Amino acid sequence: AAPEGSTVNLTLSGVSLDVSSTGSGDTWTKGIPALAVTGDCETVVTLEGENTLTSGALCAGLENGTHKLTITGNGTLNAAGGQGGAGIGGGAADGGNITIESGTVNATGGNGGAGIGGGQNGSGTNIAIKSGTVTATGHGYAAGIGGGYSGDGVGITIEDGTVNATGGSSGAGIGGGGGGNGHEITISGGNVTATGGAGAGIGGGQR
Repeated sequence: AAPEGSTVNLTLSGVSLDVSSTGSGDTWTKGIPALAVTGDCETVVTLEGENTLTSGALCAGLENGTHKLTITGNGTLNAAGGQGGAGIGGGAADGGNITIESGTVNATGGNGGAGIGGGQNGSGTNIAIKSGTVTATGHGYAAGIGGGYSGDGVGITIEDGTVNATGGSSGAGIGGGGGGNGHEITISGGNVTATGGAGAGIGGGQR
């Protein structure tokens, strides 16, 4: 394991991993994440070419929980969570401390999971987009960027880039999932489109 406080560098170049058949949301049995970030270090993922990560039930497509994750590079990442999991972030849990510096990122949550942020019952916190092209889609009451179903979206900043965030049926585009709130959301630049389901475009989910 990497020492606490260190940086782990990982390059994805033409990677395709599909473990979507693992686990079961119906029996609340956690499957296998296509890629998981763990430990008290920062993981920097550099994108080259086209990369696709598709995870099992209750897992995020790229699962970091709340461990520090930075995505950079000139490639593309397609990350899809299983039932209850975020596209990038938490697997039926909180997700956060995520920074996107560049690249093309397409993140799709499973049922109840945010595109980027919390999985089902999880909040999405400390999410920063500094540049790049980001499409984040939540499903089943989750936000596009922010909280999963019943989770809050807190500390979300967009500085530049092109961002399209779409919430699920009662989630915000950027902010809270269904039943959740959106706090401390700052947009200082870029081209941002945020579309909620029954929730706000930017703000809280449907109460």
